[in-house]
Amino acid sequence: MLERLRPICYYDAACTDVFRNRRTLRAVLEEVIPGIGPANEEPEF
Repeated sequence: MLERLRPICYYDAACTDVFRNRRTLRAVLEEVIPGIGPANEEPEF
């Protein structure tokens, strides 16, 4: 899971589309924390 979070939290030129992307972060966290649920009207970045 930490490796999947790394490009979201730390800039990687190969993965610029997920850097600081809240929706991607939430999707990764939902796999580990089932009850987290979606956020209403959350911006992508």
